[in-house]
Amino acid sequence: MTIMLTRELGDMIASAHQIPPGDDALHYARRDLIDTLAVMLAGRNEDTVIRLAQTQRLLADAASPDILAFALQAGTAAHVLDYDNVALGGHPAAVLIPALLALARRFPLSGRALLIAYATGYEAWGELRRRHPVLAHAAGWHPSGLIGPIAAAAACASALKLDAVKARHALAIAASQSAGLMANFGTPVKALHIGFAAKAGLFAALLARQGITGNDAILEQDNGWLTTWSPHHPADRTTALALRQEDWLLARQPAAIKYYPVCYAAHRIVDAARQLYSHTAERRADIVRIRLMTSQRHSDILRFREPTDRTQSAFSLEFVAASALIDSELTLRSLQGEKRERAEVGRLMACCERIAIAESDPGREGFAPEDRIEIVFRQGDTLFSPPVRYATGDTRSPLSAEQLREKFIECLHWGGVTENTHTLWTSLQNIAQLSCIDELDIYRLLPCCK
Repeated sequence: MTIMLTRELGDMIASAHQIPPGDDALHYARRDLIDTLAVMLAGRNEDTVIRLAQTQRLLADAASPDILAFALQAGTAAHVLDYDNVALGGHPAAVLIPALLALARRFPLSGRALLIAYATGYEAWGELRRRHPVLAHAAGWHPSGLIGPIAAAAACASALKLDAVKARHALAIAASQSAGLMANFGTPVKALHIGFAAKAGLFAALLARQGITGNDAILEQDNGWLTTWSPHHPADRTTALALRQEDWLLARQPAAIKYYPVCYAAHRIVDAARQLYSHTAERRADIVRIRLMTSQRHSDILRFREPTDRTQSAFSLEFVAASALIDSELTLRSLQGEKRERAEVGRLMACCERIAIAESDPGREGFAPEDRIEIVFRQGDTLFSPPVRYATGDTRSPLSAEQLREKFIECLHWGGVTENTHTLWTSLQNIAQLSCIDELDIYRLLPCCK
């Protein structure tokens, strides 16, 4: 029997403050907030963000801050470097955090309320993701563009404390704004998918708050959201909400924090390359072949064999492997002009051969059980990397507290924020005690707020 999923999610949103997330969920919510703020500030001066801000100023009303413009720009900035965390087949934090920060510019929101709203949006994201047997990537959709608007609407409806009826209408309004094509991966449009989703979810919640209504069975009905975008893979429209039986999803399935500023499909290959660095440092001139072994899905996503710019390089299996083999690292600087265009990087890229691993990881759709690299030398011998199952930053191979802090400082410096960075890091550890989010410095650091 089909459940009334839209209504049940509306009830969950409205009652989130009565059954608040536990300490573990709030810990991960705070961690995701801090990481997203960091990558957002790192991306604030990127060309795509600046051009977006210029466009927004053409439409701006100087009388008051445009919170929809803020959501769009902050979401785009959070994803433009592909350094934001990943979970549930997409990028929940990069969509949800900007939407909530934008909302807090006009509606008072405490730190704790923001964390609870984030956990609520994350829960909604997970509910929609788990009801499809196949990731949206398989059909050419960007999951963050599809699920993001609805999850952001859930988060903003929670922050606004909408009742269950208005919350379900927020979901319905947002469901008509799902979009995002994988064919735009490796272009600036991919980052805009995130900004569009953050803006759409916020707008949907505000429209519902004002009384605009939609179909309160939009998610589950025969021609509704679940069935329309993936008609060949029947969705689960019968299972009750997981939150009724278990703890909050954020506590059970926290996001992976990215250690490298490239598409997540490349991270295991980067780890494998870094493990080979010390064994190849004196023999790189003798390398004649580099076999990159990953899933066909990930190979297809990392489609640029001869990238021509930074964005394409973040989606190039050859580039990330060559760069990590040469430098034993892959940082924001690795993707910049002179380092990216080094002759040695080009030579090793030309040695690369892709080999698709047919086996699938039973727990992670689209992944091979393990990624690995094989290097063949001119002398005839072959070097094998250890197989990599969990990328650095995965919850099963987590970053240390020091690595998280270092990434935060690196991102702020990259974005030109050099003063009081350690103070900001320390203050954000106590975000749950902040009485009003709009006191955060983030509001004076993005171009649309200047």
